[in-house]
Amino acid sequence: MLLHEYVRARAQSVGMPGVGGVTVAERPTRVIVVLVAALGAGFMQAGTPFTGWDWATVCLVIWGVVAAVGLVQLAVTVVRTVPGPGR
Repeated sequence: MLLHEYVRARAQSVGMPGVGGVTVAERPTRVIVVLVAALGAGFMQAGTPFTGWDWATVCLVIWGVVAAVGLVQLAVTVVRTVPGPGR
């Protein structure tokens, strides 16, 4: 998740206006993922339904997928908005 903030900061330093794009991996999504994992661990100690994985593993997998999708979204936005040579 820190990579997103780093990419934003570097893009802003070379001319990207504002925060760039809002991605799927913003703070509200991260809070929801952690909330689901915490509630799931509290109510279903045996693990997730259908997989039997513990909730920490499910949270990390979801978090990784969301982070990867968010990074792709941010990269596309940076490429579109940062002024480059010849633009």
